[in-house]
Amino acid sequence: MEKQILIFVSKLFICLFFLISCNNFNYSKKNDGLVFFVTKGKDSIINGIVLRDTTSLLKNLGDVSDLISDDINMGECVTLVNESGNEFFKMRREYGGYKNQYDYFFVTKTNSSKKIKKIKDLNFKSNNGAYLGMSEIEFKEKYDLRKFIKEVKGNISTYIFKDVDDIYQSKFTFDQSKLIEFEFGYQD
Repeated sequence: MEKQILIFVSKLFICLFFLISCNNFNYSKKNDGLVFFVTKGKDSIINGIVLRDTTSLLKNLGDVSDLISDDINMGECVTLVNESGNEFFKMRREYGGYKNQYDYFFVTKTNSSKKIKKIKDLNFKSNNGAYLGMSEIEFKEKYDLRKFIKEVKGNISTYIFKDVDDIYQSKFTFDQSKLIEFEFGYQD
């Protein structure tokens, strides 16, 4: 009887832990029968491409592994450009991951890569609504639950978030209160 009670109590704790931990996630759309989770408040998607999710990448872009080039600051990356040619989306390849698995995203108006894939999107937008040109006021409204460290140098303001338990970080850089680049993902 004691053994059954212990088993019941342990199952109860496991269920409670699962329910509590589920409150930290938003359930995202199904993608070919798979359900992926996006942590609340953290950016993890740009234009339907999910960090570390090969299925979403292949569905939206196809195999891009032949476009990998070495970036001195980020490592092996694939660079995409929007339809207008004025925004660049760089994805860093996840070391030890699958062929089309990327763990860090970077969006900017400048590019140094020679291998680029042009896509039909007008701009690049994160799942929490960040986009180039966004005002600092709008950013603060959309990201009001996140605790950032703010660094200011002249007209440049950078908001930095780090989750050391999850090795996740995000950075949003503003020039004269307009978002000029943003990045997020998992550090090696």
